[in-house]
Amino acid sequence: MYECVQRLWEIEEQLKHINFQRISKNCIINIYKLVSVRPIINYKLEATLENGEKLIVNRNYVMLLKQKINEQE
Repeated sequence: MYECVQRLWEIEEQLKHINFQRISKNCIINIYKLVSVRPIINYKLEATLENGEKLIVNRNYVMLLKQKINEQE
């Protein structure tokens, strides 16, 4: 986890062509560190990272995350 002075949309633009994906209003993840994804209520997902951290994928970003994962396979 990193704290940055740049705006999140600026970071997202810089990293969108590689293995990073925005999953909520305040979070971008490295999908290579993603261990599992499971559905939860209200069309959201729970993403588990290698370090055991669990993050909520907002429903507005679910399809984008699925597309990014499929691109990497």
